[in-house]
Amino acid sequence: MDKTAPKRMTFELFREIVHQATDKTPSRLYFGKDYAIALDMVRAVANISQNGEPMRIDDMRIGIITSGEADVILNLIPHHVSVGTLVFIGSETILQVKRKTDDFNLEGIAITDDLLKVIMHGSIPAPLDQRIQAYTFRPDEQQLRHFDRLLHLASDISNSYQEESAIALDLLSALFHLYEHIYKSCQHYGATEKSREREVFDRFISLVNITAGEERKLAYYADKLYLSQRYLGTIINKVSDVTAKEWIDRAAIANIKVLLKHSNLSIKQIADRMRFANDSFFCKYFKRLTGMTPAQYQRL
Repeated sequence: MDKTAPKRMTFELFREIVHQATDKTPSRLYFGKDYAIALDMVRAVANISQNGEPMRIDDMRIGIITSGEADVILNLIPHHVSVGTLVFIGSETILQVKRKTDDFNLEGIAITDDLLKVIMHGSIPAPLDQRIQAYTFRPDEQQLRHFDRLLHLASDISNSYQEESAIALDLLSALFHLYEHIYKSCQHYGATEKSREREVFDRFISLVNITAGEERKLAYYADKLYLSQRYLGTIINKVSDVTAKEWIDRAAIANIKVLLKHSNLSIKQIADRMRFANDSFFCKYFKRLTGMTPAQYQRL
Protein backbone atom coordinates (compact mmCIF):
# COMPACT_ATOMS: atom_id res chain seq x y z
CA MET A 1 0.00 0.00 0.00
CA ASP A 2 1.34 3.45 -0.93
CA LYS A 3 1.80 5.44 2.24
CA THR A 4 2.87 8.73 0.71
CA ALA A 5 -0.64 10.04 1.42
CA PRO A 6 -2.70 9.84 4.62
CA LYS A 7 -4.43 6.53 5.17
CA ARG A 8 -8.00 6.62 3.97
CA MET A 9 -10.85 4.25 4.61
CA THR A 10 -11.10 3.31 0.94
CA PHE A 11 -13.20 0.53 -0.54
CA GLU A 12 -10.09 -1.62 -0.76
CA LEU A 13 -9.14 -1.16 2.89
CA PHE A 14 -12.76 -1.48 3.99
CA ARG A 15 -13.07 -4.70 2.00
CA GLU A 16 -9.92 -6.13 3.60
CA ILE A 17 -10.99 -5.28 7.14
CA VAL A 18 -14.53 -6.57 6.72
CA HIS A 19 -13.49 -9.81 5.05
CA GLN A 20 -10.99 -10.51 7.82
CA ALA A 21 -13.50 -9.82 10.56
CA THR A 22 -16.79 -11.13 9.19
CA ASP A 23 -18.17 -14.51 8.29
CA LYS A 24 -18.60 -14.67 4.55
CA THR A 25 -22.39 -15.12 4.60
CA PRO A 26 -23.33 -13.55 1.24
CA SER A 27 -26.64 -12.17 2.53
CA ARG A 28 -24.79 -10.07 5.12
CA LEU A 29 -22.16 -8.52 2.87
CA TYR A 30 -21.85 -7.23 -0.69
CA PHE A 31 -18.87 -5.57 -2.34
CA GLY A 32 -19.18 -4.24 -5.86
CA LYS A 33 -16.84 -2.10 -7.91
CA ASP A 34 -18.36 1.18 -6.75
CA TYR A 35 -20.56 0.38 -3.77
CA ALA A 36 -20.68 -1.87 -0.74
CA ILE A 37 -23.47 -2.95 1.61
CA ALA A 38 -22.78 -4.51 5.02
CA LEU A 39 -25.56 -5.72 7.29
CA ASP A 40 -23.39 -6.85 10.21
CA MET A 41 -20.33 -4.81 11.18
CA VAL A 42 -19.76 -5.70 14.84
CA ARG A 43 -16.34 -7.32 14.49
CA ALA A 44 -15.23 -5.08 11.64
CA VAL A 45 -16.05 -1.98 13.70
CA ALA A 46 -13.78 -3.29 16.45
CA ASN A 47 -10.88 -3.43 13.99
CA ILE A 48 -11.65 -0.10 12.34
CA SER A 49 -11.93 1.80 15.61
CA GLN A 50 -9.04 0.28 17.52
CA ASN A 51 -6.76 2.71 19.36
CA GLY A 52 -9.19 5.56 18.75
CA GLU A 53 -7.02 6.98 15.98
CA PRO A 54 -8.49 9.52 13.54
CA MET A 55 -9.16 8.18 10.06
CA ARG A 56 -10.12 9.96 6.86
CA ILE A 57 -13.15 8.48 5.10
CA ASP A 58 -12.77 8.30 1.33
CA ASP A 59 -16.34 7.97 0.08
CA MET A 60 -19.87 8.71 1.22
CA ARG A 61 -21.31 6.36 3.88
CA ILE A 62 -24.77 6.05 5.43
CA GLY A 63 -25.40 3.72 8.36
CA ILE A 64 -27.96 2.80 11.00
CA ILE A 65 -26.91 1.84 14.52
CA THR A 66 -28.53 -1.53 15.22
CA SER A 67 -27.19 -2.26 18.71
CA GLY A 68 -25.06 -0.70 21.43
CA GLU A 69 -23.84 2.88 21.55
CA ALA A 70 -20.71 4.91 20.90
CA ASP A 71 -19.14 8.34 21.25
CA VAL A 72 -17.56 9.48 18.01
CA ILE A 73 -16.01 12.65 16.64
CA LEU A 74 -16.98 13.60 13.09
CA ASN A 75 -15.05 16.56 11.65
CA LEU A 76 -14.26 17.83 15.16
CA ILE A 77 -17.87 17.65 16.41
CA PRO A 78 -18.69 15.07 19.14
CA HIS A 79 -21.70 12.81 18.58
CA HIS A 80 -23.32 10.18 20.78
CA VAL A 81 -24.93 7.45 18.68
CA SER A 82 -27.17 4.60 19.80
CA VAL A 83 -29.79 2.20 18.45
CA GLY A 84 -31.92 3.95 15.84
CA THR A 85 -29.42 6.71 15.03
CA LEU A 86 -28.87 7.31 11.33
CA VAL A 87 -25.36 8.49 10.47
CA PHE A 88 -24.27 10.33 7.32
CA ILE A 89 -20.54 10.59 6.56
CA GLY A 90 -19.55 12.63 3.52
CA SER A 91 -16.33 12.06 1.61
CA GLU A 92 -13.15 13.45 3.19
CA THR A 93 -14.66 13.30 6.69
CA ILE A 94 -12.28 12.61 9.57
CA LEU A 95 -13.77 10.02 11.93
CA GLN A 96 -12.56 9.14 15.41
CA VAL A 97 -14.23 6.59 17.69
CA LYS A 98 -13.64 7.64 21.29
CA ARG A 99 -15.74 4.99 23.05
CA LYS A 100 -18.08 2.16 22.12
CA THR A 101 -19.88 -0.65 23.89
CA ASP A 102 -18.90 -4.25 23.16
CA ASP A 103 -22.20 -4.89 21.40
CA PHE A 104 -21.94 -1.85 19.13
CA ASN A 105 -23.07 -2.74 15.63
CA LEU A 106 -24.37 -1.04 12.51
CA GLU A 107 -25.46 -1.70 8.95
CA GLY A 108 -25.07 0.57 6.00
CA ILE A 109 -23.86 1.43 2.54
CA ALA A 110 -20.79 3.07 1.03
CA ILE A 111 -20.76 4.41 -2.52
CA THR A 112 -18.38 6.32 -4.76
CA ASP A 113 -19.25 9.80 -5.96
CA ASP A 114 -19.07 8.64 -9.57
CA LEU A 115 -21.70 5.91 -9.16
CA LEU A 116 -23.89 8.16 -7.03
CA LYS A 117 -23.98 10.69 -9.86
CA VAL A 118 -24.92 7.97 -12.35
CA ILE A 119 -27.82 6.49 -10.39
CA MET A 120 -29.13 9.96 -9.47
CA HIS A 121 -28.92 10.98 -13.16
CA GLY A 122 -26.32 13.65 -12.53
CA SER A 123 -28.35 15.50 -9.91
CA ILE A 124 -27.27 14.53 -6.39
CA PRO A 125 -29.77 15.67 -3.70
CA ALA A 126 -28.37 18.29 -1.33
CA PRO A 127 -28.42 16.00 1.75
CA LEU A 128 -26.11 13.59 -0.11
CA ASP A 129 -23.88 16.12 -1.85
CA GLN A 130 -21.83 17.20 1.14
CA ARG A 131 -18.07 16.80 1.05
CA ILE A 132 -16.34 17.11 4.44
CA GLN A 133 -19.72 17.04 6.16
CA ALA A 134 -21.15 14.56 8.63
CA TYR A 135 -24.22 14.48 10.83
CA THR A 136 -26.49 12.19 12.85
CA PHE A 137 -30.22 12.22 13.48
CA ARG A 138 -33.00 9.92 14.69
CA PRO A 139 -35.83 9.07 12.25
CA ASP A 140 -39.08 7.60 13.55
CA GLU A 141 -39.60 3.83 13.69
CA GLN A 142 -41.51 3.62 10.42
CA GLN A 143 -38.85 5.57 8.53
CA LEU A 144 -36.12 3.34 9.95
CA ARG A 145 -38.08 0.21 9.05
CA HIS A 146 -38.54 1.37 5.45
CA PHE A 147 -34.85 2.27 5.08
CA ASP A 148 -33.79 -1.03 6.64
CA ARG A 149 -36.03 -3.09 4.34
CA LEU A 150 -34.83 -1.31 1.22
CA LEU A 151 -31.19 -1.68 2.29
CA HIS A 152 -31.66 -5.42 2.87
CA LEU A 153 -33.42 -5.83 -0.47
CA ALA A 154 -30.63 -3.95 -2.28
CA SER A 155 -28.12 -6.26 -0.59
CA ASP A 156 -30.05 -9.39 -1.55
CA ILE A 157 -30.45 -8.35 -5.20
CA SER A 158 -26.81 -7.27 -5.46
CA ASN A 159 -25.64 -10.64 -4.13
CA SER A 160 -28.04 -12.59 -6.34
CA TYR A 161 -26.74 -11.07 -9.55
CA GLN A 162 -23.13 -10.59 -8.43
CA GLU A 163 -22.97 -7.49 -10.61
CA GLU A 164 -24.08 -3.90 -10.43
CA SER A 165 -27.24 -4.77 -12.35
CA ALA A 166 -29.90 -2.30 -13.46
CA ILE A 167 -32.25 -3.73 -10.83
CA ALA A 168 -29.75 -3.22 -8.03
CA LEU A 169 -28.90 0.32 -9.18
CA ASP A 170 -32.59 1.24 -9.37
CA LEU A 171 -32.98 -0.01 -5.79
CA LEU A 172 -30.02 2.12 -4.71
CA SER A 173 -31.63 5.12 -6.37
CA ALA A 174 -34.84 4.43 -4.45
CA LEU A 175 -32.84 4.01 -1.22
CA PHE A 176 -31.15 7.40 -1.61
CA HIS A 177 -34.40 9.13 -2.55
CA LEU A 178 -35.95 7.60 0.58
CA TYR A 179 -33.00 8.87 2.62
CA GLU A 180 -33.49 12.36 1.18
CA HIS A 181 -37.17 12.24 2.17
CA ILE A 182 -36.36 11.02 5.70
CA TYR A 183 -33.69 13.68 6.15
CA LYS A 184 -35.96 16.51 5.01
CA SER A 185 -38.88 15.34 7.14
CA CYS A 186 -36.67 15.09 10.23
CA GLN A 187 -35.19 18.52 9.54
CA HIS A 188 -38.67 19.98 9.11
CA TYR A 189 -40.07 18.29 12.23
CA GLY A 190 -37.29 19.45 14.48
CA ALA A 191 -36.52 22.66 12.67
CA THR A 192 -35.85 25.84 14.55
CA GLU A 193 -34.60 28.86 12.69
CA LYS A 194 -30.85 29.06 12.98
CA SER A 195 -29.57 32.04 14.84
CA ARG A 196 -27.05 34.30 13.17
CA GLU A 197 -24.46 33.07 15.68
CA ARG A 198 -25.11 29.41 14.84
CA GLU A 199 -24.79 30.08 11.12
CA VAL A 200 -21.44 31.77 11.68
CA PHE A 201 -20.28 28.85 13.85
CA ASP A 202 -21.28 26.27 11.21
CA ARG A 203 -19.49 28.18 8.47
CA PHE A 204 -16.41 28.55 10.67
CA ILE A 205 -16.27 24.81 11.43
CA SER A 206 -16.71 24.02 7.74
CA LEU A 207 -13.74 26.24 6.88
CA VAL A 208 -11.64 24.71 9.67
CA ASN A 209 -12.37 21.23 8.33
CA ILE A 210 -11.52 22.25 4.77
CA THR A 211 -8.14 23.72 5.75
CA ALA A 212 -7.50 20.76 8.12
CA GLY A 213 -5.55 22.98 10.48
CA GLU A 214 -3.07 24.17 7.88
CA GLU A 215 -4.36 27.71 8.50
CA ARG A 216 -4.01 28.39 12.23
CA LYS A 217 -4.50 32.15 12.47
CA LEU A 218 -7.93 33.44 13.40
CA ALA A 219 -7.40 36.33 10.98
CA TYR A 220 -7.65 33.91 8.05
CA TYR A 221 -11.13 32.71 9.07
CA ALA A 222 -12.35 36.16 10.03
CA ASP A 223 -11.34 37.42 6.59
CA LYS A 224 -13.13 34.55 4.82
CA LEU A 225 -16.29 35.19 6.85
CA TYR A 226 -16.08 39.00 6.49
CA LEU A 227 -16.00 39.49 10.27
CA SER A 228 -13.59 41.06 12.72
CA GLN A 229 -11.38 38.62 14.64
CA ARG A 230 -12.81 39.82 17.94
CA TYR A 231 -16.43 39.37 16.84
CA LEU A 232 -15.75 35.93 15.34
CA GLY A 233 -13.94 34.77 18.48
CA THR A 234 -16.79 35.97 20.67
CA ILE A 235 -19.43 34.16 18.59
CA ILE A 236 -17.54 30.86 18.49
CA ASN A 237 -17.00 30.89 22.24
CA LYS A 238 -20.64 31.82 22.88
CA VAL A 239 -22.10 29.07 20.68
CA SER A 240 -19.75 26.22 21.57
CA ASP A 241 -18.15 27.18 24.88
CA VAL A 242 -14.84 26.44 23.13
CA THR A 243 -12.50 29.09 21.79
CA ALA A 244 -11.95 29.48 18.06
CA LYS A 245 -8.25 28.80 18.61
CA GLU A 246 -9.04 25.47 20.26
CA TRP A 247 -11.23 24.40 17.34
CA ILE A 248 -8.40 25.25 14.94
CA ASP A 249 -5.88 23.36 17.08
CA ARG A 250 -8.17 20.31 17.23
CA ALA A 251 -8.34 20.19 13.43
CA ALA A 252 -4.58 20.59 13.12
CA ILE A 253 -3.83 17.84 15.63
CA ALA A 254 -6.32 15.42 14.01
CA ASN A 255 -4.73 15.98 10.60
CA ILE A 256 -1.20 15.70 11.98
CA LYS A 257 -2.04 12.39 13.69
CA VAL A 258 -3.33 10.96 10.41
CA LEU A 259 -0.13 12.05 8.64
CA LEU A 260 2.14 10.72 11.39
CA LYS A 261 0.49 7.32 11.52
CA HIS A 262 -0.43 6.73 7.91
CA SER A 263 2.11 8.37 5.63
CA ASN A 264 5.78 8.03 4.69
CA LEU A 265 6.32 11.75 5.19
CA SER A 266 9.15 12.69 7.53
CA ILE A 267 8.45 14.93 10.50
CA LYS A 268 10.10 17.80 8.64
CA GLN A 269 7.90 17.15 5.59
CA ILE A 270 4.78 17.10 7.75
CA ALA A 271 5.87 20.36 9.37
CA ASP A 272 6.27 21.90 5.90
CA ARG A 273 2.92 20.54 4.72
CA MET A 274 1.20 21.95 7.80
CA ARG A 275 2.90 25.31 7.17
CA PHE A 276 5.00 25.50 10.32
CA ALA A 277 8.05 27.77 10.24
CA ASN A 278 10.33 24.80 11.03
CA ASP A 279 10.18 21.27 12.43
CA SER A 280 11.32 22.44 15.87
CA PHE A 281 8.32 24.73 16.23
CA PHE A 282 6.10 21.95 14.87
CA CYS A 283 7.35 19.47 17.48
CA LYS A 284 6.83 21.96 20.32
CA TYR A 285 3.30 22.69 19.08
CA PHE A 286 2.38 19.01 18.91
CA LYS A 287 3.86 18.22 22.32
CA ARG A 288 2.14 21.18 23.97
CA LEU A 289 -1.25 19.95 22.79
CA THR A 290 -0.80 16.17 23.11
CA GLY A 291 1.81 15.71 25.83
CA MET A 292 4.14 13.76 23.53
CA THR A 293 6.48 14.43 20.65
CA PRO A 294 5.53 13.51 17.06
CA ALA A 295 8.10 10.70 17.13
CA GLN A 296 6.63 9.30 20.35
CA TYR A 297 3.15 9.33 18.81
CA GLN A 298 4.40 7.49 15.72
CA ARG A 299 5.78 4.71 17.91
CA LEU A 300 2.51 4.08 19.77
